[in-house]
Amino acid sequence: MMAKFPQVADAIAADIDAGVLKPGDRLPSELELGARHKVGRTTVRAAIDLLRERGLVQTVHAKGTYVTAVGKASAPVPPSRRLVEDLRDAITSGRLRPGDPLPPEQQPLHCGRCAATMRRALLVVDELTASWAARPGVVRAQTRWSRVKGTRPHGSLSGEGDVVHTLTGELLRLRRDVGERLELADLVPGSRSGVVRSRSVSWLVDKLDAVLGLDGLAVVSSVEDEDRPVELGVVDWALAWESRLRRLVDDEPGATLARCPGCGLRRLEWPPRAGYYVCENCGHHVSEQEAMDRVTEEAGA
Repeated sequence: MMAKFPQVADAIAADIDAGVLKPGDRLPSELELGARHKVGRTTVRAAIDLLRERGLVQTVHAKGTYVTAVGKASAPVPPSRRLVEDLRDAITSGRLRPGDPLPPEQQPLHCGRCAATMRRALLVVDELTASWAARPGVVRAQTRWSRVKGTRPHGSLSGEGDVVHTLTGELLRLRRDVGERLELADLVPGSRSGVVRSRSVSWLVDKLDAVLGLDGLAVVSSVEDEDRPVELGVVDWALAWESRLRRLVDDEPGATLARCPGCGLRRLEWPPRAGYYVCENCGHHVSEQEAMDRVTEEAGA
């Protein structure tokens, strides 16, 4: 049977040649391309790899795949490169001098491939989800037997329980995608129980270096809006779920009395989806645990 990905690649290339897709345009998501060409995501990825080899597209991690300038194989400048260029301009122009702290806006919250950030976020998400699911009323148990003979009743989900169901579903899809991309013999469970969720988190944590090395890996997520799913890079996805679950269980870190180890001031704030504190004065990053340890140390001094 002839592989379909060259045909998909040719169809996308034809759209580029015809001007339907212009230089700088972002390609539709893998799901959209798969539905349009009636193929699976694996075939779409192979087609995009072929287009990348031809120099027609370029993938920017956690952003998407973009059409390159015709004959130049260029793409939108990644945020990390823009950051470097902005800093270089600030230094060469004299706006930043030796010894000056970097402006907070010039310090990225994370690189998009930080294993430590992803690992911490995944473990926190699993812990918060278990705590939320255990609350009374989140999952309502049925007390009567089904009218269908020989069947057992199933617990129903409240609106809050839907959050747990949605998260677990996205986590299992991510695990399935990673298994396919890494060509692993992994049988993804069909259920969405707490045990399956925790084991899937452990499975991803064990393979984080390989997971974060996959170009263009993303999750189509309903973390913010059930009716408008968006495509997120895996680190952004984990941090987004951590932020939402912290709001649900009322566990957002907020401000802390800890002093910043960089400038010594009490100006640490917890930005949304950051995963750690950022000093408003000097931009220094401090983990939640480090901030707690510094407060405890200062109180005992």
